[in-house]
Amino acid sequence: MNIKKILFIYILIFIVSFIFSESFDFSMFNDKLTEEEKTKLLNGQMVIRNIDTKENMCLQGFNHLTKRILLGVEDLNPNYTAEVIYLIKDDENRTKSVTKQLNEILLKLEDYAGIPYYSQRNKIWRELYSSVVMKEKNTFGSSTTMKAVYEMEPFGFFDCDIILEKDDEELFYLSKNTSKLTYSELNITCVKPENMHVYISTFKHDGYSVLYGVGGVAAPSIFFMRKRIETSFINRIKTFCAYMFEKLQ
Repeated sequence: MNIKKILFIYILIFIVSFIFSESFDFSMFNDKLTEEEKTKLLNGQMVIRNIDTKENMCLQGFNHLTKRILLGVEDLNPNYTAEVIYLIKDDENRTKSVTKQLNEILLKLEDYAGIPYYSQRNKIWRELYSSVVMKEKNTFGSSTTMKAVYEMEPFGFFDCDIILEKDDEELFYLSKNTSKLTYSELNITCVKPENMHVYISTFKHDGYSVLYGVGGVAAPSIFFMRKRIETSFINRIKTFCAYMFEKLQ
């Protein structure tokens, strides 16, 4: 193959890649979202980012939902953080909107029990939550608040407050622990009340439903347990958000 043909092929690949990358406006994200990650999203793949701290978030203040999430994460100031991003192209043949379907899924708290979770430490599959019991539920228009008790090994039982708000095209979800989480093996408090947040949102943009989830934990950095705690929380955050988004496929 001569040099002209090779050059032509490279130029063609560049043009196709450029056109493809411009097929969606990624202005809700900053430059921490890589070109490779953008391509994955446009190819229908989920992007999961283990980012440690809020400074590594790719989300930026694009609309009232993203600003609300950023403010919440800023106040929490987590030292264990993960993002999950997914794009679903608009489809007129879809029987339910993405927002309506996600709202129905997130409202069924009891169904959270049994979500499959892979324990890297033990190299086995187990349940993300062993049980979830609804204690209180109140709905005011398009906003629902819930109180529940979760059981999550190795942290046992803990209380959680949930806020879920939706309209025709947007959804906001926040889960926040209201009691401490204790590592049962060593009887060490890992997370104080209101120091573990999970946010999920979806909104329409540029012919797609943008699904974004972020979870953060503000927990003490115990040197001999840091890796174990980090793995436990980060993997659980990623598993929860990814599972909810996968149910929309």
